[in-house]
Amino acid sequence: MNCPLQIRFANLRHRGFVGGMILKALRILLFLLMIAGSLAVSSCSAENGEGLYETAQFEELQNNPEHAGKLYKEIIEKYPESEYADKAKARISALSKE
Repeated sequence: MNCPLQIRFANLRHRGFVGGMILKALRILLFLLMIAGSLAVSSCSAENGEGLYETAQFEELQNNPEHAGKLYKEIIEKYPESEYADKAKARISALSKE
């Protein structure tokens, strides 16, 4: 014996109402997750150039001084008042001597 709610649900599903609503809810959820993810990523990188500096150091370890130099210059341009700008200037000077 079927419950009246089961019958109503089956009727709505048959008409495509529930499927459409679920699909719409999933799209909204996906959109919100994308926004939350992008906010999390942008807030993870500190506003002082730390992430760029670490990447530049990694590039040096990978024997890619050209890319490291570009990243150091980007730090100096974007975060001129940060401690990482001073470190980046020192690294650029050291790279130019090598």
